Amino acid sequence: MALDFAWMDKITETTAAEDFKEEPAEKQAPQSPQERVYGEGEYKTTSEGENAVEGQETALDAKWRYKRKEEALEEDKKRIAEAYSRIQDNIKRSEALQASILKGIKAGEDPTALLFMALDAISRMTDNPLFYEQAASYLITIHGEAFTQPVPLEIELKAVQDRLGRLEAASRRDHQEDERARISAALRAHREREAYLMELLRSSRARAS
Repeated sequence: MALDFAWMDKITETTAAEDFKEEPAEKQAPQSPQERVYGEGEYKTTSEGENAVEGQETALDAKWRYKRKEEALEEDKKRIAEAYSRIQDNIKRSEALQASILKGIKAGEDPTALLFMALDAISRMTDNPLFYEQAASYLITIHGEAFTQPVPLEIELKAVQDRLGRLEAASRRDHQEDERARISAALRAHREREAYLMELLRSSRARAS
């Protein structure tokens, strides 16, 4: 009986290539029961697994971003509350200063004292404490020490004595050796400043009398 090999002539190159084609290396079978069961001819590719990991990382990053955003909002609320409280206090204080200035003018108080109050009121209304500090410093240096006018000297003397009291209270607390040395140096400087201002003020009042 003769064998018929005519069917072999019907095999094309394309058909042969499909029959012997290898499965892509990047495709993988399911690794765990939780993964989707793929149908015939379907496989989980590497890119799908990588996307799942990337999705988990993105969710974690989003959680931390949300937490940081919440913390930033709380800090903003705290700053706004503090600023609002400071502004309200400045408004009340500036209104009281304005009333004191008017009262002082009617009572014939020293114009320099009224000027200090006006500078303080402006500083509070503009929420600019540096303005008052600079202006008061100029007045004390020029009109107090240079011109020996009593009011600037009295204001400076009171400020020095207030700081001196706080330093003396601090010196009675326990501190390390270097801190005690700094406090002692500050005490000496303030006591010298106090004595200097008191002498200027005494001379100023003597001339006025």
